[in-house]
Amino acid sequence: MKAWVTMSTRDRARLGVKGRGTTVRLAGEPIRLRFVPPASVEDQPWICCMAWPPLLLPDNIRAPCATCGRMIQYRPDAPRRPLKVCARCIVDLTAEKA
Repeated sequence: MKAWVTMSTRDRARLGVKGRGTTVRLAGEPIRLRFVPPASVEDQPWICCMAWPPLLLPDNIRAPCATCGRMIQYRPDAPRRPLKVCARCIVDLTAEKA
């Protein structure tokens, strides 16, 4: 499975993220992450956000997941239109769409 992560070049540097992508495990499945600019996913139905706490960057915005209400966080420059959902819900949402 592939997923795109919206993260600016400046934020990647602040977090020590190198390269244009990485692989993580989510719900036991390897997922290839590719970092893309936030504006490039404006037309997507949802974006996956990190759980809160802990707050990863001090200026992150905290809000409830659009699906389950669990607290998540996202960057101030995140696209406005896509629904912001947690990692648990994105697994179900992508399975439904497949």
